[in-house]
Amino acid sequence: TYTYNGSAAQGFVISAIDSDFEISAGSGYSLKDNNIIGVKEGTTATEMLKAFEDSCKVFDRDGNQVTSGKICSGYIMRKYSGSFVASTAVINVSGDCDGDGKVTAKDVIRAEKKSAALETELYFYAADINGDGAVNSSDVSLIANIAIN
Repeated sequence: TYTYNGSAAQGFVISAIDSDFEISAGSGYSLKDNNIIGVKEGTTATEMLKAFEDSCKVFDRDGNQVTSGKICSGYIMRKYSGSFVASTAVINVSGDCDGDGKVTAKDVIRAEKKSAALETELYFYAADINGDGAVNSSDVSLIANIAIN
């Protein structure tokens, strides 16, 4: 279970097997530890869903289905088998360390000040831009680059 603002991520228990999701080749997305990574700032729900099977749906942190608009870190992708949820994964927008869908100076500060704490938080994979398994000064620099461009 991931935490969000000190509590379980709105009741979601993340328990998928990475291979449960089929992602279109060339989409830039990949799965790591039940997290969808490689999502760029500004990606819309419509764009993202095109890379996944028709049985997948996106939900915000409050459990509302998202069919349009920009994706934020902490949103959930669900794969359905009929009316049952077969798999879930957390969506991570690269550099969006606070879940607002934008990469700003706030994200740089959060990654810099909380690099160790982020490893146990919902936004770890959003902050670990270089994918080395840790949030460090290299990631902070990459987030800063995204924020200013």
